[in-house]
Amino acid sequence: MPLLSQFPQVQLPPKLKKWLPWVYVPVGYIFLFCFFAYLAFPYDRLKERIVLGYNRSQADSPEPKRMEIGKLTWSWRFPGVVMSDVDLISPKPKPDPDAPPDAPAPEQKTVHVDQVYARIAPLSYLFGNTVVTLSVDGFGGELHGTYENSTAATKLDVELEDINPGDLPGVPELLQLPVSGKLSGQIELTLPEGKYSLANGTVELEVSELKLADGKTKVRGLLALPEIDAGTLNIKATATEGRVDLEKFEVKGDDLEAQADGKLRLRDKLEQSMSEQINLSFKFSDKYRDKDDNTRSLLGKPGDAMGGLIDMTPQVKQAKQQDGSYAWRVLGTFSALSFSPSRKGAPAGAVGAAGAPPRPGALSAPSRPGLRGH
Repeated sequence: MPLLSQFPQVQLPPKLKKWLPWVYVPVGYIFLFCFFAYLAFPYDRLKERIVLGYNRSQADSPEPKRMEIGKLTWSWRFPGVVMSDVDLISPKPKPDPDAPPDAPAPEQKTVHVDQVYARIAPLSYLFGNTVVTLSVDGFGGELHGTYENSTAATKLDVELEDINPGDLPGVPELLQLPVSGKLSGQIELTLPEGKYSLANGTVELEVSELKLADGKTKVRGLLALPEIDAGTLNIKATATEGRVDLEKFEVKGDDLEAQADGKLRLRDKLEQSMSEQINLSFKFSDKYRDKDDNTRSLLGKPGDAMGGLIDMTPQVKQAKQQDGSYAWRVLGTFSALSFSPSRKGAPAGAVGAAGAPPRPGALSAPSRPGLRGH
């Protein structure tokens, strides 16, 4: 009591004393009701809805993945949920017809995410806006971001740290070869009326310790190339009203160097987005070309004037520069990109020459330059 007596005593006005119970009793009741409702929410049913919704969204995918969630429950960061042990399971790979009978069956790939936290801001929801805060511990690193949706615009702000690009859904399928590294950077996009065709924002990404191929997986079903040390990839792009200016795309590694520039046009359906003209060039190092029989066969031994198998394709031969690099123009939609050689001094009107329109379907996404069957 002596200690309490040292504190000043607050004298409340009589009217306030009279009405105070009518305030704190309802407020306390509402707080306790919300708290226990938060704890007693049917999180198992919510887990089933999320899994069912994701699996249905994969129905039209060429390689649909299946989601499994170990546990979904409430979070101390009120109001939010935590999903633990989330697995994205790829379909069973088809057996290799050229593999020996005693070869082990190809492994089914599973991407594991340790934990996902999601929180919806309740006050903004009352005003017709949806604001979701997301935090992911998985894909080899961490991902933090916010998603805000209103009638006026959709805003996306994502920060990545040491994410393995090979674990991200859709990336290996898009590249058609194994990929690994540490992806960091930030994506900030504003979509007026929720339309990609009106997008504004910036993308700044860096992939360090970038590795392509793995020495086991056949690239495009042709050869199992040894691992490619691509070093570091830097990407910087700016979107203005749906037009994307690719300001920087640069790869520098011991085995591969590449760079690209140009412009993209986004559409509301991303697969219909277009490359207005991307100029791409890449070059393999002599050390990599002489790495084993597969690289010597496909890319040609250093100093060999005949070149490798890829140089036997007319378009690839025209794209080859004097320094041994390959230069291409990339046009068309994302779902059907076409590659035509870009070589200075190419005869006017020649097939695939710079300035001549690419053949429809030539070197589209399923058959990239230099990796077509012969």
